[in-house]
Amino acid sequence: MRDLIETIALVLAGATPRVEGQYPAALTLTAEGAATAAGDVPQLITLLQQITAAGVRPLFAWSQLPPAQSFCFAGGAGAGFGDTGNPSTGGGLAGITG
Repeated sequence: MRDLIETIALVLAGATPRVEGQYPAALTLTAEGAATAAGDVPQLITLLQQITAAGVRPLFAWSQLPPAQSFCFAGGAGAGFGDTGNPSTGGGLAGITG
């Protein structure tokens, strides 16, 4: 697992990778602290598939927005829900690709 995190950290400059195992045979990699360009996601998924064990499904949780503009609940660094008067005031959602 450490090799996986170190490899992804080299690719995702500025982001802190966090990996969580998912039962029965998957893992979710989250890029925290930096935005990820949508065009980079297919290459990252291909890399994840190549460096994970056979039969393990890799998922990548990502956002094109910097943390301050991303959606979060109370206590995080991002923005919460928009309101009916101005829905754009809320934070943007992340994507999960696998």
